[in-house]
Amino acid sequence: MSQPVGVIPPFMVPVPLPRDCPLGIGFIGAGNVVNSAHLPQYRKAGYRVVGCADRRPEAVEATQRRWDLPFATTDYRRLLERPEVAVVVVAIPPEDRLTVVREAAAAGKHLLLEKPFAHRYAEAVAMVQAAEEAGVKLAVNQNRRWMAPHWAARWLLAQGAIGTPCDEAAAHCLTDGRWQRGRHFTRFLGARYCALPLGFYGQVGGPVDIVVMGLPRDVFAVSMAYATADPSDSVGQHNSLYLSLFGRDLHPGERWQTVVRLVVGPFGQDPEQHRALYTAFLQAYQNLPAVLEVDDPQQLPGLRP
Repeated sequence: MSQPVGVIPPFMVPVPLPRDCPLGIGFIGAGNVVNSAHLPQYRKAGYRVVGCADRRPEAVEATQRRWDLPFATTDYRRLLERPEVAVVVVAIPPEDRLTVVREAAAAGKHLLLEKPFAHRYAEAVAMVQAAEEAGVKLAVNQNRRWMAPHWAARWLLAQGAIGTPCDEAAAHCLTDGRWQRGRHFTRFLGARYCALPLGFYGQVGGPVDIVVMGLPRDVFAVSMAYATADPSDSVGQHNSLYLSLFGRDLHPGERWQTVVRLVVGPFGQDPEQHRALYTAFLQAYQNLPAVLEVDDPQQLPGLRP
């Protein structure tokens, strides 16, 4: 890769936050992402948040009280009527937002939408058109776009460092099932601390469990929801089930392989059955080689890294 002397990659240049942001910001939606991500960072940056709206009275009241907001309502239209609101952050599920975006744009409010933008292409186009016709800004909070590793990858591609990427899998749309079930159809079970690399959740009112497991040497952490009465504990209410692997970055030329297993079945939320599944899994894979130092990933036997 050739690069002029003295050129600094853009992802290495710090971008200062605009400390003077007089525009009033209002939130439509007062759920987890608003309280655990947006509002803490907006306060840290010194942004001016003037109100929130959510159709759940308890969510509105808790958010207003926690962040000392001057205005809160269960009717988002009351928020849009307020002249001090110049920017609206839309943090409600995609299936509910087309009408909200149209009305906010018509009211002259700039818009920041939480991801995912839309489920249907036609709805995405309609929201863009509404913003263009009203002459307001519209953006999607695709937050990882601004993370340093993504900037680095983009910059390297632009420099021609690795040629043209080709990935057949990238041609297919991969979606996160949490966004496709409306109001979450499962309730998440588990403990704050896990003695085994094993997590599960069970279906509401039914016997079906989804169980995920991994090798002890490779699983750094298990992430799943747990019961909590602390409204500031956003982790406990986050609808997720993850295995974090390895616990460190891989070095150039280094390849790891591991095995994880996901089982769906009628286990009746019985931890003994889950443990039996894990025991059988461990017996089958506990002798899997851990680290392979190879130059060509195709040399890896059996499993891909």
